[in-house]
Amino acid sequence: MAKLLKIRVPVILFSVMLLGAILRLYGLTAKPLWYDEIGFFAHALKGFDFMLHSVANYKIPYIILLKVWIAAFGMGIFATRLLSVMLGILAIFLTYKLGKRLFNTGSALIASFLLSISCFDIYHSQQVKHYGLLTILVLLSFIFFIDFFEKKKPCMLGANLLLNILAVCTHPFGISAVLVQFFYVIYARRSIKIEQLKQWLSFQLPLVLFLGLWVWILFAGRNNFKAILWWVRPPAMQSLIDTFSTFTYGGPAYGLSSLENTSFPPVIAGALMLMFGIFFVRGLFIIMSQEPNSRQAFVVIWLALPIALSLVFSYLFSPVYLIKNFLFFLPAFYLIVARGIYYRRQLISGVILVAILLLNIVPLRTMYSAKINVDWEKAVHFVKGHELKVDDIFIIATTKEVVSFMYYLGDADQAALKDILIFGKFEADRWQESFLYKDHFIITLGSERDTGKDEYRNPGSGLNMMHNLDYIVSDFDKKVMQREDIIKSHRQIWVLISRWAGIAYGKRVFIDKLNTHYKLTLAKEVRGINIYRFSPRE
Repeated sequence: MAKLLKIRVPVILFSVMLLGAILRLYGLTAKPLWYDEIGFFAHALKGFDFMLHSVANYKIPYIILLKVWIAAFGMGIFATRLLSVMLGILAIFLTYKLGKRLFNTGSALIASFLLSISCFDIYHSQQVKHYGLLTILVLLSFIFFIDFFEKKKPCMLGANLLLNILAVCTHPFGISAVLVQFFYVIYARRSIKIEQLKQWLSFQLPLVLFLGLWVWILFAGRNNFKAILWWVRPPAMQSLIDTFSTFTYGGPAYGLSSLENTSFPPVIAGALMLMFGIFFVRGLFIIMSQEPNSRQAFVVIWLALPIALSLVFSYLFSPVYLIKNFLFFLPAFYLIVARGIYYRRQLISGVILVAILLLNIVPLRTMYSAKINVDWEKAVHFVKGHELKVDDIFIIATTKEVVSFMYYLGDADQAALKDILIFGKFEADRWQESFLYKDHFIITLGSERDTGKDEYRNPGSGLNMMHNLDYIVSDFDKKVMQREDIIKSHRQIWVLISRWAGIAYGKRVFIDKLNTHYKLTLAKEVRGINIYRFSPRE
């Protein structure tokens, strides 16, 4: 029987990982790259010294990894997203390894299976983003952390220290992963031998010193964080419901606002939430009924603490509750659910998992067919096919999307993105919101970096509109209407306004002002972007 089990477990685990790989590779290039992904290209194409800038310094490990990956495989959509796919598959394996240490082989296999078919994890495993690397670093850190208290080897604390530092450098939420370990030691202190506790504490001093330095660095760049996160609303009860639904079937939109609203059949969504809810509660009951200080409680702390910290920070300081940032504790949720699904009679667990898999088919199909609501690839392709001239002037209505425009305008030319970040072109230690690229004059409007909340529209409409009309008009007048080298250049002008900027800007203000010197010769909406072409009057 033992020999049979040794053969069966690796086969099951391999099958689960193969299923996860297929689901993550399927439709990998179906969606175009969007500005968050292309923004990482812009970071990775710069020198290592530029990564210390406050826009990039909280994700350095991923940027370095992506830099090496691009050097080896290029900037193609399949090649760059493949890195996240590989990280997603590795997360499935590490979830099994950690689950086996905390619970048992059966629960570990169930958790890895749930992660392999998770719409939330699959979607982010198909994105050029740093969440997959953060998940890997946290899982490895926790494995070494648990192993130290099992095997009592100080070298494991050294690996844990390094992984914690890398996790914190990959994303600010990595700090909560470090705090999970601190809180667990406090919780389980009575079961930890004093010698082990002293060894663990000796490795925390350099970590605490590093965290102090890192928090100071993040605080120094707080204006950039405010500019990036200005639209985030304070969390409410609905935020917790949305988090749970995202973990179970991917709703409402995988923690993102870049997608068109996705609708899920209420029966399917309700059934999955009910099943996950029942087994989550059962798993919690089993875990908490264990003897005090059981290491199984680690997953409860891992799940609850980051959510609690996000809620507290959001109410005391600034809203930061974003579901997409919670990917690194998704394995904790599935481990608790897996503990609830696990029965000694394997047939019962098997039937439950088959039911979850069948119900998950509809959410998977919905996820693969989801479309981004602002498609710069189609918009730039349209411009190139409608009398684009060498010296045309482009006006982009938001600075945050200049990277997407430049990526497709330059046909993934690395030189086009080398000095571009989400606030414009970076030169001489300052942002350039107007610059030349291959004789095209690029103008971006409304820098998010130097504005306060009063200068933004209310995002409550759900469209995430950015600047209020007075601010954008003032910026347009300064950069366009008050410059004779533009108004009297006799060059063709293109105005591109995405839904992020608010469609109303182009329909009235830009057209009326430019019509005094130019004539409108083309107006078209292409996948969330309004495109206007103005030609000089004869």
